Formats: sequence, C-alpha cells, structure tokens
Amino acid sequence: MNRGTLYVRNRYSRQIEYTGPLTTALDRETRLPEAVRRWVLEARKRYEHLDEERFLRYLAVALPTSMELLMQGYLVSVDPDGAAPQPEALSRAGAD
Repeated sequence: MNRGTLYVRNRYSRQIEYTGPLTTALDRETRLPEAVRRWVLEARKRYEHLDEERFLRYLAVALPTSMELLMQGYLVSVDPDGAAPQPEALSRAGAD
C-alpha cells in the first residue's frame, strides 16, 4: 500500500538522498538513510497495534515533523499525490 511519495533531503548539503513511495516496507528500504530507516523501525515496534493504513497515516504526519530526524540533519516531506517525479523534473525545478 502506497500513501504518497517520501522525500528525504540532507539539511546541510540540500541534496535529495531518497525519493520513493511511502509504504510500510520503509524499514527494509536500503536506499533510505540509516537514521530514517531506524526511526521507521522504532515507530513500527512502538505502534505495532495499528493496521497498515493507520500506520501509513501516522508516518505521513510524524516523519516530516520529527525533531529527532531534523537534529540528525534530515528534512523529510511527504507528497500525498503519490507520483514520484522523475530526476530530470527535479533538476529543472532546482531541487538538486
């Protein structure tokens, strides 16, 4: 189940480190920065009583507002439309 597109940007270098679907399998996503993957894994353990849909809703709100990730240098955002833009589009928009 996909709840949108997740973007992880390095706060200091402004580089996008990860762009991909917001799914419940984020804790197994190898391209995701380790700090974000660890945060998702801890959230999964803490909220194991939630069904998949509710857990994704939680991630969509909690990831972008996580002070822990911000302090570790990551700006996280979620695009609920779900369509991940192509790298060329990001370059034209000045995201790189």
